[in-house]
Amino acid sequence: MKRRWVVLAVAMCLALGAGWYLKGPGPLPEPRDTGTPGRTIVLRDGRRIGIVERGDAGGYPVLYFHGFLGSRLEMIADERMLRRFGIRWIGVDRPGVGLSASDDIGSYVDWANDAGELAEQLGAEKFSVMGWSAGAPLALAIAAHLPDRVDRVAIAAPITALGVEELRLAAPRAWLFQVRLAGWLPGLMGRRLQQLDARRQANPRGFELDHAREEVPSDARILSRDDVVDMMVINRAEAFRQGTSGLVHDLLLMSRDWGVEFESIRVPVRLWHGDQDRIASIRNSEYLAGVIPNAEFVPVKDGGHYVALTQAEAIIKWLARR
Repeated sequence: MKRRWVVLAVAMCLALGAGWYLKGPGPLPEPRDTGTPGRTIVLRDGRRIGIVERGDAGGYPVLYFHGFLGSRLEMIADERMLRRFGIRWIGVDRPGVGLSASDDIGSYVDWANDAGELAEQLGAEKFSVMGWSAGAPLALAIAAHLPDRVDRVAIAAPITALGVEELRLAAPRAWLFQVRLAGWLPGLMGRRLQQLDARRQANPRGFELDHAREEVPSDARILSRDDVVDMMVINRAEAFRQGTSGLVHDLLLMSRDWGVEFESIRVPVRLWHGDQDRIASIRNSEYLAGVIPNAEFVPVKDGGHYVALTQAEAIIKWLARR
């Protein structure tokens, strides 16, 4: 009889522990102050969007949308290059990341109007857009819905549009599992990201260098450079500034249909993608280049997922219309 009660008590403890774990981490009581540059723009409805401006203050504006586990501080080019090509670089935090308030926007298309209002407040009637990896759907949604205001769109290593069956079937299994898990068990994904952040906080530079060593040679070389490691360290810290809820929501958006009619995009689009990318299949860019009018595809031989860094000068030059 006594043994039965012990087993029951253990089972209840395990159930409560599992429930706590699957519920996921709650929001941080106070966002971590990382002491990094940036400011917030308040939209008409009161929502805050975090941005940082770099490069030529009087140059041509480019709205930049970062990848997953990134932030407004994700930089593909240094200040000198941006100024040389006359680019006013505007890095934008997604909801729940960096300085941007959490928001349960239901699709990437919701971002189009926000981006238009953001650019308007920044005095940018016309602008270009760049999206790297998970930032690609936002860039394309803006191009589709603000055709009269967007000049050019640069895309680097776009994630898989899961609404397109042939792309879903070609998606790397590890990435697909992560995205699906966020949809099925968001609390569990929150815990996994929390554990990842704990490892990052224990040794930020070591975390980035370990990551670099896992990449293809072309990416590993640039990811191991001191200036890039420094950038990625602060970029990653900013991604986790508000905890993990915004990052889980980011994955939830990836698991849904993008809601973008690719055929309706009329502005010039250029896509760069590495043929050794282990996170996003090169088939993604091949497909998008085939269905978007005026799109060009630039395959990068022996390139991985970090083509935005290895091809930075070519991308900036194209955005500067040179």
